[in-house]
This record gives sequence, C-alpha cells and structure tokens, in this order.
Amino acid sequence: MNKYWISCSKFTCKFTEQNGKIVDSAPIIRKFIGQSTNNLLSWISRKFGEYDLRTLNNE
Repeated sequence: MNKYWISCSKFTCKFTEQNGKIVDSAPIIRKFIGQSTNNLLSWISRKFGEYDLRTLNNE
C-alpha cells in the first residue's frame, strides 16, 4: 500500500492506494475509491489546476 498527501487550491488530504487503485481517502475524494489514481489526478487538474502530490510512506 502507498499513502499520499495531495494539496490543491481547494483542499488538502491524504489517500491510500493499492495496486494502482484508491482504497481509502478523505470524504472530499471518496468517490474515487476503487478507481485509478490517474482518474483522481486528472479530475483535480481539470477542476482546480495545479496540485502537489507527495508520498507519505510505502508498505
């Protein structure tokens, strides 16, 4: 599992990815659980512009 911190102009939160799919997240991006991380990043980019994505830890 990989844990990430993501921040954009509207929110900052954490999410967890396993095998390329989001398995846990903050409520604001919970609709992306089960989807690929790329879907989330594309949505944030389209909706809010720039974002900062950082790896917290890898298990």
